[in-house]
Amino acid sequence: MMSADGDYADAADELTSDLHSPLIVQQLIVVEQKLNNADGAEKARARLKYLRTPTAEWYVVTKKSEEASQTAAN
Repeated sequence: MMSADGDYADAADELTSDLHSPLIVQQLIVVEQKLNNADGAEKARARLKYLRTPTAEWYVVTKKSEEASQTAAN
């Protein structure tokens, strides 16, 4: 909600409270990019890369990341 309202700083604070959910980490990456915090976005990407959970959310996020990487490479 905060991200949608443009309150990215508060959104980042709230999102960091649950870094076990791949969907939340994915949103954190977006918020950090909006804040022009390249270091924070890169840390969140690394967290997502090594976050392994046998959930549907993890599958959706990783597939979406793979598709984006393939599209960027072409």
